Amino acid sequence: QLADQATQAITNARLAAQASRRSRHLSALRAIDSAITASLDLRVTLNIFLDQVITQLGVEAADVLLLNPHTQVLEYAAGRGTRSAALQNTRLHLGQGYASRAALERRLVSIPNLLAAAGDLARAPLLAAEGFVAYLGAPLIAKGQVKGVLEIFDRAPLDPDPEWLDFLEALAAQAAIAIENAVLFE
Repeated sequence: QLADQATQAITNARLAAQASRRSRHLSALRAIDSAITASLDLRVTLNIFLDQVITQLGVEAADVLLLNPHTQVLEYAAGRGTRSAALQNTRLHLGQGYASRAALERRLVSIPNLLAAAGDLARAPLLAAEGFVAYLGAPLIAKGQVKGVLEIFDRAPLDPDPEWLDFLEALAAQAAIAIENAVLFE
């Protein structure tokens, strides 16, 4: 009897935490959606978006690289959580670095240990100076076209569960819509 009650209490607590997390995620998506519809300034929208990314995913830093369709270069557009401004000068040609791989392959690129994989990273010295350990790059795709890449960095290893990854995909889809809307407006 007591064991059954304890099991039920643990189950209830887990379900309550899950419901709370989903509620926070929905609120974040609504806040981003509001930013998309309220502002025609992509930089403002991306900054609100990145604040939500860092808060909701519990990571230390994130940035958005936009793909210039004419030059095929990923260029830094906005970022949060870095200690220096060095990443703001990022310009990656397609075929160069993890963000480029995410864009070309149109899939999430996850590097759990940047230190072990630093030879493959175009910006390795900059990221090492920041102390980043984990990296994820999510392509931003709208209407079948890659608009850019959402990069996520953390100074500790990340072990995302499927729900976390699903939310990351939802965030990436919203960022792609914001970028598409801004391009259409221009």
